[in-house]
Amino acid sequence: MTIAANTTYTFTSGVATDYITITNAAGNTVLGYGTTPLVWPSGSTTGTVRFYLSKDVYCGTDGGDYRFKYVTCNAPIVCGTPSNLSAEDITSQAAKISWTNPTTAMVYSQIYASPNNTPPNENTIPTDTASGNYRILYQLNAQTTYFYWVRTMCETSASAWVYGGTFTTVNTVSPGCNGGTHGLYPLTTYTPACSGTTEVITDYAWRENSRMSV
Repeated sequence: MTIAANTTYTFTSGVATDYITITNAAGNTVLGYGTTPLVWPSGSTTGTVRFYLSKDVYCGTDGGDYRFKYVTCNAPIVCGTPSNLSAEDITSQAAKISWTNPTTAMVYSQIYASPNNTPPNENTIPTDTASGNYRILYQLNAQTTYFYWVRTMCETSASAWVYGGTFTTVNTVSPGCNGGTHGLYPLTTYTPACSGTTEVITDYAWRENSRMSV
């Protein structure tokens, strides 16, 4: 049978105890196996596969009794790409990467940043992941230009990597510390009332930097 990429297939036998094996077209590479019903996500696999039925895991036969063979599948899920990528709130050791998530169903996003302008591929290990629409990257090198990409991860597939451009971390200062290793927090700019009383900027500060209007 012909299968499509990024599609979940359910192979079923009319006999509830049958054992199912799915292989490539040549029959020499096993792609999935198990007792009926067998649920198999195709991933990046396309083309023709073979659907085998056996009596048990030992590839037994039962004398040639006939039974129904069934297959159920849904249309491939197209994993939409992120858009409007940007880099901001850059310090000597951190940067905030933001984007707009696609309208298609997604699980999370992956971010990849590197001083080398080598585009990531489907097997690239991401720098970080995010469930929202931004991520603060930490432990960056000072005064370094980074290239960055973001992609969307869906339940059974991933979008293409989208290139966001470059950002350059600032140089370290002395005396003083401008690393902000945990990025920006709070995300909004604080404007003090300057009434003479002590004002709380945040009660959840760590090694971040905060923006203030002066």
